[in-house]
Amino acid sequence: MSAYPEIRGAPYDAQAERALVGAALIDPALAGELRWVSPEMFYLQQHRWVWETVAGLQASSQAVDFVTVTSALEGRGKLEEIGGAAYLVRLMTETPNSAYAESYARIVAREHQRRRALEYAAAVARAAYGDGESALDAVLARGPELAAASAPDHLAPSGEIAEDIWPYIVEPERLGERMVSTGLSAWDETLGGGLERGTATFVMARPAMGKTALLCQLSDFVSRYTGPVAFFSKEMNARQILLRMAARRARVSVLAWRQRRLDDEARGRLLSEIGELASRQTLWIDDSTPQTTDEVRAACERLARQAGPLALVVADHLRLFADRAENENKRAGAIAWGFKCLAKALDVPVLAAAQLNRGVEVQGDKRPDLKDLRDSGEIEENADTVTALYRESYYNTKADCIAELINRKAREGERNARAQFAFIAEHMSFEPLSRLRPS
Repeated sequence: MSAYPEIRGAPYDAQAERALVGAALIDPALAGELRWVSPEMFYLQQHRWVWETVAGLQASSQAVDFVTVTSALEGRGKLEEIGGAAYLVRLMTETPNSAYAESYARIVAREHQRRRALEYAAAVARAAYGDGESALDAVLARGPELAAASAPDHLAPSGEIAEDIWPYIVEPERLGERMVSTGLSAWDETLGGGLERGTATFVMARPAMGKTALLCQLSDFVSRYTGPVAFFSKEMNARQILLRMAARRARVSVLAWRQRRLDDEARGRLLSEIGELASRQTLWIDDSTPQTTDEVRAACERLARQAGPLALVVADHLRLFADRAENENKRAGAIAWGFKCLAKALDVPVLAAAQLNRGVEVQGDKRPDLKDLRDSGEIEENADTVTALYRESYYNTKADCIAELINRKAREGERNARAQFAFIAEHMSFEPLSRLRPS
């Protein structure tokens, strides 16, 4: 009899199961890294058999590759039942990228937990409708056991963790693999080499300081030179974002374009940049609202399966996401935590804009500090880096158009380190200071 008699179609994600097993075939070490994934977590029997085989070969210190897995399955009499060697080839070729195996595993584990919960609920319902209290008590007592058995075990011995660190100490130049350059070398230097994968960086500023312009510029650079970028815009629509990127690169004013003041040459440059962005396969923009950080994470996981490991996730801006909590401070913290979890789960840097409170406007030195961050406590706690964006020319029109990026919190970089850039307001562009002060 089915374990789910009251359910039409047990919950499972066939795509995630295929991707996880395919990733283990591509990179057999993953079965050891994901020891908390048991064969029982797979709903489809053929995937249980393959995972069992890969894990078994590795546990016995045997070589794990397509040939040995195929041979072991054949020896168990399971090869034809899973669809033959051709099915293993299909799993390997259809897997987007083995680097996201942990994300696939988390999906498989979540669906397994749902099935266990539904099985438990069905058992409680049968016992509740049946006769006798003892049967019901026995079923209810299984609740804690179910929760414990369903929770993945992420504990790892220090030896395994040290193995991950060792190569970067032996070959320090490999640290660059963990960093994503912003294209703003002065800021990269204060960050310790760029935005580190798995971390959340929040850029705080008052409205109209250039937060969105900065996020657009960095997204354009990273998607052009490094890899896939997912940009979640809650303040501007996707057309505005793309137009800003193109106008900056074409060095034309969006306002001049709107007022139909562009000459043919400038319009040609703008068209050329729009064309380049149109052909780019590494930039995705989502301007839907409302949207929670859980929905953002799900969208990023889907995109990663389609396009490969993401190079950057951008969010503009924090308080416009739809996560709920008991008050605004807690809500801001929940959003910040959601992006931090996304960064760790997908091993991608997350860059998000955050608003300042109005107190910064009345103080003497208006360069923002952490106390000026709106709903600051929980955001600051969950951030790896908090960078203030400041322009004196915003308050004093006679001042040079210099933009400062000041790291007010930096777990790995320099705290209070300052990087300066020329801000070209007409093009909404951050440039080297030499553009403002030619030698």
